[in-house]
Amino acid sequence: MKIAIVTDSTSDITVQEASDNNISILPIPVIIDNHTYLDNIDISTKQLFDMQRNGSGFPQTSQPVLGDTMALFDKLHNSGYDAIIVITLASTISGFFQTVNTISNEHPEYNIIPYDSGITVRLMGYLALTAARLAKKGALQKKL
Repeated sequence: MKIAIVTDSTSDITVQEASDNNISILPIPVIIDNHTYLDNIDISTKQLFDMQRNGSGFPQTSQPVLGDTMALFDKLHNSGYDAIIVITLASTISGFFQTVNTISNEHPEYNIIPYDSGITVRLMGYLALTAARLAKKGALQKKL
């Protein structure tokens, strides 16, 4: 069974870690001074902190862009993945888990498994890295 692991950029997984572990990362939009940037694509953490130091407004975030999310799920499904495990930011602070849950209900052929991490940042990243390692070993097949 071929299993994809997906998370968002709040997981703090590096590009190298994502590449090494075959994890797909959806960037979250960061809104600052009425401009929207995709996390780690249009703006780096350093740039964000520099903007803050230089008097920019307080940043806000949003869920990953729905079109980007669907495009990724389509790509993974069409690439032969049997299941897509999506590890989300805590549902108490983001609606992304509910969005993924809705998509999974609307597209059962994708076999999307939403997982509410209940946490954020690097701990969420560790969950995604662990899931990817288990998937690579075939250990998750029994759980699905």
